[in-house]
Amino acid sequence: MNSGTSIAKDAADILLMDDSFSSIVSAVEWGRNVYSSITKFLQFQLTAPPIERVVQNVKVAVATACVGAIALHESPLSAVQMLWVNLIMDSLASLALATEAPTDKMLDLPPCSTEQRLINNTVFKHIAGQSVFQLSVLYVLVFHGGELFGVDDLTKNTIVFNTFVCMQLFNQVRDEPDILDGLTTHPLFSFVVASEAILQVVIVQYGGAAFQTTPLDLPQWGACVGTGALTLFVRSLLIKVKWGEEGADQKLLASKP
Repeated sequence: MNSGTSIAKDAADILLMDDSFSSIVSAVEWGRNVYSSITKFLQFQLTAPPIERVVQNVKVAVATACVGAIALHESPLSAVQMLWVNLIMDSLASLALATEAPTDKMLDLPPCSTEQRLINNTVFKHIAGQSVFQLSVLYVLVFHGGELFGVDDLTKNTIVFNTFVCMQLFNQVRDEPDILDGLTTHPLFSFVVASEAILQVVIVQYGGAAFQTTPLDLPQWGACVGTGALTLFVRSLLIKVKWGEEGADQKLLASKP
């Protein structure tokens, strides 16, 4: 605290400017909130094929584009679509997942060790699980989407692009029972996700030649959104799977929207 000796201040990692107990509580909340936000963002950002080991920030989108380009001699995701995907997964996701104020639930969590890894067993479990699910869905759509929906290649690629973005939008949202409460108590998160969804609708329906998309009808939109919502179901299954010493980090991930 500020009333301590100069030697104690120099040795401390955090210096509180007053002697109020509420400042101690606030410091604990913000410290745990920063750790939780970074962990949540890493889990979302590093959703990629484990076999690629996430080298050079390779993501599901890059893997899908590369495999599609090799097998079909064309990428199912255009360059402009990849730019939009990267904007969602980098800039907008960081705003949505790493800028929220702490809640009182943070005080219910046990402290984290300074030696605890950011990419712990829980985070890696979710990265691997979501990667397998998303890659499986996208590969089915890339190679069999035209037959499943009875559409041409342009519409099929639009469905692939739209489904992938929908999965990322839902992947930012937790699957807790009080999900609506979480959205209302984090207005910036809700605003960013809503903006992403609105822009995605505009891009798909009116992007045209610029984004290499074609308007989708209501059943096609329902299939894309429904498939994206399955990421919440996958996450709920992954939460129930215990792997290694997960401990408090499982609760820490569940405490964020």
